[in-house]
Amino acid sequence: MFKTGEICAESGYYKCNGHVDTLIYLEQGSKYPECPMGPYGSHTTLWAPARKVSKILSELKAIEKSMAASTE
Repeated sequence: MFKTGEICAESGYYKCNGHVDTLIYLEQGSKYPECPMGPYGSHTTLWAPARKVSKILSELKAIEKSMAASTE
């Protein structure tokens, strides 16, 4: 888990520890932001990698690439 303000070491999707429906994409080298879903606005949080989302998106990109190659 990564705290708000830490530097992201790996690009990918991350979810807020307190609001699992809050998902962000973060580029390597960016700072983890505050979660925008707090009851009084943004709040510091811990971010966890959303591995399932990243895996699904990678698989979709591979399928799209395969489909594009088959239509050429």
